[in-house]
Amino acid sequence: MLDGPLWMFRFVYEYILNGDTSWGHDPMPVIRNVSVPVLWVVAGKDLEAPPQGTLDALKLLQAEGRDVAYAVFEDTDHGMVEFEEGPEGREVTRYAEGYFAMVADWIRDGSFQRAYGQAQLHPSPQ
Repeated sequence: MLDGPLWMFRFVYEYILNGDTSWGHDPMPVIRNVSVPVLWVVAGKDLEAPPQGTLDALKLLQAEGRDVAYAVFEDTDHGMVEFEEGPEGREVTRYAEGYFAMVADWIRDGSFQRAYGQAQLHPSPQ
């Protein structure tokens, strides 16, 4: 696609990838109505979804006593992948150590059971 004309890129981005996405949506009212325990896994160096807004929201939800747990894999990009910076940009090297075990433990037990690589764990206040 990047080898094609600029109009093609704009068309694909605006009408196919961006679609009907509402970037002004406030997710907090919906999240506050979730009545089951929730786990969020955040990539600390995510280029697709920069983490700070999400982390601020998760801290607020925990301060409200919501059943929300989260983990931050600080040196990962979107998808909890580790990477090396190269001349072409980021080159994925592997999934973060402990990521899959953490998700499996949380699904099975509803809580963190141990350390998971370099993840910073923030258990639910409940």
